[in-house]
Amino acid sequence: MASEAKTKVSWFVLMKNRLFEVFAGMIDGTPAKAIIRAVELERWMLEDDLRLGRVSAYEETTASVLCFCQFVNAVIHGGVIPSVKLPVAHVVFYRKTVMRLIEVGALPHNAKGQFDETFSSAFSKETLAI
Repeated sequence: MASEAKTKVSWFVLMKNRLFEVFAGMIDGTPAKAIIRAVELERWMLEDDLRLGRVSAYEETTASVLCFCQFVNAVIHGGVIPSVKLPVAHVVFYRKTVMRLIEVGALPHNAKGQFDETFSSAFSKETLAI
């Protein structure tokens, strides 16, 4: 019984530390038109995990994925989120995803500017020109 509990805790810690990689893999493998729904479901799950104390908002990967999900939700509903600093690799992936969503009409064209404004503290304006 103790071994089973230890295995569950180890699995949970591993998944928590790999949240961004798992999320990015899921989004990369999802057709662009279905990404909004996947992001929405991830946001709900993370918010539920936070509410129940299964994850901490202070963990970098949790905060990163949740911020991106909240950003997409805000753009869809005409809102904004405050500027936030995330790991550069995460911002590069999220920006690529936003561009995919704009290309299929799932996000408005101004989402690119909103994204750059929200996440630009991660790197210089020259990098954003990519």
